[in-house]
Amino acid sequence: MAFKTGQTQLWIETPYRNAAMLDGLLQSLQATTRLAIASGLTLPSVNIQSHSVAQWKKGLKGPDGHTPAVYAIGP
Repeated sequence: MAFKTGQTQLWIETPYRNAAMLDGLLQSLQATTRLAIASGLTLPSVNIQSHSVAQWKKGLKGPDGHTPAVYAIGP
């Protein structure tokens, strides 16, 4: 949908589903799709990363299972 509309899609996920969400995205998205994940936005340990799916698949660490995360995918 993001490629068809040219619009970024955003959503938030609960901490206990972060690992499953990232795994599902890496399996279903195209390698060139940009995936940004932001977690701990109100904490001193804030973590914001934006990479292509191909880069995420090389073993980059996603959010932990303790804080909600905001996901964004776009062309």
